[in-house]
Amino acid sequence: MSPALTKHDIAEYYTDPDVRQAILAQIKNKPVLAVQSLPSGNIHRRNNRKGKPIRILQASNSARNQGDLAWFTDRRYSEFHPTIGRKTRQVWVDIDPGPERDFESLKPVVSEVAAALKKLPQIKDTNITYSGGRGFHVRGTLRRKEFTDDMRRRLEEHLRQLDIPGAVQRKPIGDEVRLDTSTLKNKGSIRAAYSLNSETGRVAVPLTKRELRGFQPEQAEVKRLLKEKEFAPGIPRSKRIYALPQKQEGKQWTLAVQEHEAQRAGRHWDLRLVDPHTGFAHSWAVPKAQFPEGDRKLLAVRTPTHTEHYALNFGDAEPEEIRTGYGQGTVKIVHKEPVKIVKSDNNQIQFERILEKDDDRLVLFRTKGDNWMLRRKPAKREKRGNDMSVFRQLGYRDCLQKLGLDETPEMAASETVNPLDMQDEHLPAGELAAVISALNHPDYSERSKGKNPDQRVEDRLNRDVQWSSPQDIPSNYMDGATIGIPGGGL
Repeated sequence: MSPALTKHDIAEYYTDPDVRQAILAQIKNKPVLAVQSLPSGNIHRRNNRKGKPIRILQASNSARNQGDLAWFTDRRYSEFHPTIGRKTRQVWVDIDPGPERDFESLKPVVSEVAAALKKLPQIKDTNITYSGGRGFHVRGTLRRKEFTDDMRRRLEEHLRQLDIPGAVQRKPIGDEVRLDTSTLKNKGSIRAAYSLNSETGRVAVPLTKRELRGFQPEQAEVKRLLKEKEFAPGIPRSKRIYALPQKQEGKQWTLAVQEHEAQRAGRHWDLRLVDPHTGFAHSWAVPKAQFPEGDRKLLAVRTPTHTEHYALNFGDAEPEEIRTGYGQGTVKIVHKEPVKIVKSDNNQIQFERILEKDDDRLVLFRTKGDNWMLRRKPAKREKRGNDMSVFRQLGYRDCLQKLGLDETPEMAASETVNPLDMQDEHLPAGELAAVISALNHPDYSERSKGKNPDQRVEDRLNRDVQWSSPQDIPSNYMDGATIGIPGGGL
């Protein structure tokens, strides 16, 4: 796939209603060779999983239906080549220039080949299509089905009779021109008109003879065609809100915030999370300029998915103006930084700010419809295990205070077997929990009902608290207290 062409561009192009209708007319319920462009830049020509040709039945824009065009474009299938069998209603010539052939000098060859095809008695009419690369396709529609191999031989013989300087039927060199019919065979194929060319990112555009004369390859750039079809700057005409992708943990995206002085909606901030693998800028309108603090939440209204280029460039150096229509006003990028995705699904996305020294995690989550909330998510504290090392490090007195035992408690009357050695650093967690659970402290006992002693003690020991000043503990604090510890040692 062309480095400048993203999955977003491919999806937006093929979801255009006019494109869907034109492509479907050529490929519906026919064996199709589909070309898959992977993020690595590799391009694969594929059949379906069972080795049979792909068949596309509809173009309803449903990415869940394997017979729908959108299912394939959602998986980076960027080209579609309808194939023919032993008999065909269509023939073609692939006009491929050598490396030194000028593009303008190729146009007279295209016109001559089209005129030659039309002279064959089996051919009803012809049409010309720019290939999306450096050449052209000239197609001919037959009056009725003919045997494919017979038509290829007749076509090759007819082309040999043309007086075209430098015309060959092999790989061209220098300024030669190849008139290629090698793919006109049983199970052969050619790129459908309006399909993309994965290697260049251009569209296979049908042309009239008049359009051919002034045509330049730049006119078939997908980004140029999409820009002409934009609903508003950065928003394709479909105005779709794309679902957040799954399984993005650990991947790096870009967070961008644009300050938008909109005439209609007023001043607000557009938060963009840009996925570099798709080119989607997932977008929310936020009424506040700052990130939330503590338990505060900010309203964030989901808006149509924007393009990566708009989210990262529009208003970057200085404010830019949307002159008319949707979003009319000025836009300026006020913040941009890399983030790491922690979790992503249809209803929430969590991300960490990589540039922050501390663990700064934000989460966007859906509440209802397009209304979402943005809040800061407290970082997870690492569990310290059941060895209760914090108890030994801080000392029994401070740990008891941390558990809420600010007053000297009385031990349960039944727990008077052996005194607890305050110097012992090897008291097992389970035994320690049992000792503390036996303390006759009404507030602690009430809050501890129904909880596992080990877990509730550990949780409370690891929490953050405001420390009070140290207090002396009476010498008889632990006298006559505690339980028997298996194995002795106390």
